[in-house]
Amino acid sequence: MQSLYEARKSIMDASKGVWANPSCEVLVQEITATLSQHCTAAEKLAAKGGDMWSVDRMAFMMVMTDMRLSIWLLVAALQNKLGPIIRPRNLPIDIARLVSAGQV
Repeated sequence: MQSLYEARKSIMDASKGVWANPSCEVLVQEITATLSQHCTAAEKLAAKGGDMWSVDRMAFMMVMTDMRLSIWLLVAALQNKLGPIIRPRNLPIDIARLVSAGQV
């Protein structure tokens, strides 16, 4: 969970110069909102005793998978908008292609 909070804080710090472009502002806000939403969902599972090592591991892993896919889609959209200045690591090429083709 700590790494999710650190990622959210890093995005918020790095995004301060992006606000000149309203569509980029919306994408960055969506990224931070998505991280917040999934952090909350993971915290709720953890409060019930569900985490990566519990019997309810599948529910926790689904929250994390959904978060990754949501963030990758948003990052791919940002990359599509801004071009090669955005160089995400681990972005699945299939997601980048779908976003580039306007299929998502």
